[in-house]
Amino acid sequence: MIELLAPFTELGQRNAAMSIFGGAAITVGNVKTAQSRLQYSSGENSNLNLGKLTKKIDAIAQEAIEKQATPVQL
Repeated sequence: MIELLAPFTELGQRNAAMSIFGGAAITVGNVKTAQSRLQYSSGENSNLNLGKLTKKIDAIAQEAIEKQATPVQL
């Protein structure tokens, strides 16, 4: 359970957004909600190799550009 208290810190704002879309259960006073969807987090908390993932995404984007598979910006 995540408790939300004003004024919201940056972390509090993220938790509020997650709770609105069901990604986190919250408790405010005697109002309680349940988690109803998958939770999301920052990349640092995901156990992913962000450097490797970024390089793969960049390679896919570069290939799309080289093959002119992306829209042309006017």
